[in-house]
Amino acid sequence: MSTNNRSSLSGTPDPPFLLSVVRWMARIASLGLLAFLALFIFGGRETGIPTGTQVISFFLFPIGLTAGTLWAWRDEVRGGGVALVSLAAFHLWAAVVHGRLWQGPFVLILGLPALVLLLCGIAERRARP
Repeated sequence: MSTNNRSSLSGTPDPPFLLSVVRWMARIASLGLLAFLALFIFGGRETGIPTGTQVISFFLFPIGLTAGTLWAWRDEVRGGGVALVSLAAFHLWAAVVHGRLWQGPFVLILGLPALVLLLCGIAERRARP
């Protein structure tokens, strides 16, 4: 019998090890996401006073997504949930304001690290006795 905690008797990796690998892949991807979102938050050269609609959109995306993703490093389920709810609310807000729900795949792709972290948190909670 092997004393290696990374594989079972069949030679396949144990779920806790795989979960850890997936979690760290999502965290690394989230660092790139956060750097990209920082450009939205701090990189603009907007002139004038933003409208109420723009302020609400800005708080849902990128602020809500950023806050949720950062929180997901500490609490994957709650943080990932906040990030995904912010994205969903952003799409619903856009539907109300612009008359179309779908904002394209780009905004949804930015939510993938938060989704993976949320799923890792759920899987870990289910694995506990």
